[in-house]
Amino acid sequence: MHWLRLNPAAPVLAVLAVLIRLHASGGFKGLTNVLGNDPGIYFSAGAALIHGRMPYSDFTLVHPPGVAVFMAPFAWIGSLTSDVHGFALARLVMMLFGLVNAFLIYLVAAKIGRIAAISAALVYCLLPGVIWVERTVYLEAPMLLATLVGLLIFNSAAPPSKRRLIIAGILFGIAISFKLWAVIPCLFLIIAVAVLRNAKAALIYLLATAATAIVIMLPFFIAAPSQMFNLILVDQLGRSGQARGLARIPYMLSLTHGLHQSAAVKYSIIALALLVIAMIIAWIYEPRARLWVTLCAVQLLVVLSVPTFFGAYRAFYAVGMCLVIATIGQLCWNLMRRNSETPAAAMYRVMAGGAAAVFVVGCYWLFTHADKPGFKVPVDTLSTAVKDGHCVTASNPSWMTASNSLTRSLDNGCPLIVDLAGNKFGLSKKAYQALRTSYLSSGDYVFTTPAESTNPAISTNRPLLYAKRSIVLLGPN
Repeated sequence: MHWLRLNPAAPVLAVLAVLIRLHASGGFKGLTNVLGNDPGIYFSAGAALIHGRMPYSDFTLVHPPGVAVFMAPFAWIGSLTSDVHGFALARLVMMLFGLVNAFLIYLVAAKIGRIAAISAALVYCLLPGVIWVERTVYLEAPMLLATLVGLLIFNSAAPPSKRRLIIAGILFGIAISFKLWAVIPCLFLIIAVAVLRNAKAALIYLLATAATAIVIMLPFFIAAPSQMFNLILVDQLGRSGQARGLARIPYMLSLTHGLHQSAAVKYSIIALALLVIAMIIAWIYEPRARLWVTLCAVQLLVVLSVPTFFGAYRAFYAVGMCLVIATIGQLCWNLMRRNSETPAAAMYRVMAGGAAAVFVVGCYWLFTHADKPGFKVPVDTLSTAVKDGHCVTASNPSWMTASNSLTRSLDNGCPLIVDLAGNKFGLSKKAYQALRTSYLSSGDYVFTTPAESTNPAISTNRPLLYAKRSIVLLGPN
């Protein structure tokens, strides 16, 4: 309680993080909205798992199995209530990751001062890439949590206890079981523990991480070793994502809204240059922040060099970026206080006021130009439309969840391709299209895209029940 009295902003900012993520989802009613393909894939993987279907051997999953295990309880709740309710609860839990992470980054940044702690938590609350992954079901939130807990090891001058190292390792093992990208910050922190603490502590950290990841992933590997290896390693290397070269930088820094591509690249390069300058200043003038600067540099270099880039990758380097910005905030505050009685004080106050104005404008931009809260789903309409369906298929499994037909189709033993696009690896374009058509046309009711609904093999003799934006619902022929 004494700590909370000294740091009242910490719980306030943690709650603010949840409220912002809820706002970005369209409020409580927006929890049923469809936000892309991936969240539906992960929830469907959990539903398939509780129905006895194993990832890799029974269905395609191009990530480690942790997300299927994590989503299984929510899918089970959905089977008792409705798919929509199970998925909405999963989204709320992911938003709670935002609460915990905002609180943790406050604790980490408090190492160099209260202004740094407040700044880090504020930036974390408002960073679009983090909001993106913590407002619905994505893979990055556990990695952010594990990274922050790992950084807390260095907040005390005393060597970390064995228990803290094991807890940090367990969290990273869980994060790796969600997404292999978590290996990079994990190895970074293990090396940092070896260099800044001792080799024995690093070994405990490593063993706890490896043991946890193995316990989660080994049963699935035993069931389908070659399929699992190919899907989460070999096939991932062949993935293609948006934005390459300089065009990637605006996506990285979330500066694509309302700007022409060339202007977005220009402003983003300036923003990236400012971040690099901030990293150099933090390295020189705040030795306690050098670990954060190095982490940020490593993660930025990884994202700049990998062959693919997706929206969720913006969260990969969020922790380091927030802590670097927080360090600059603390340095400016210290400088202003040190010179508060000199003629330069007025200039520092103007600079602080300017920074506050930029922050307010940034908040306004976030709430008016941030990513839309998804497609508002007419749950009752779609659920009623497919209520008589024995088997429902969908090009995007989110629509099966949104129409409460996912559990029913699995209960009926219907085929379910969790990640339809993920099945293209190893197939020719013609073979993949044949697989896609065969699967979609096998359902009594079919959720498909407007372009695909013109395929005679799918649409012939099927009535059109619903069509809006990017989704079409066809009834039984």
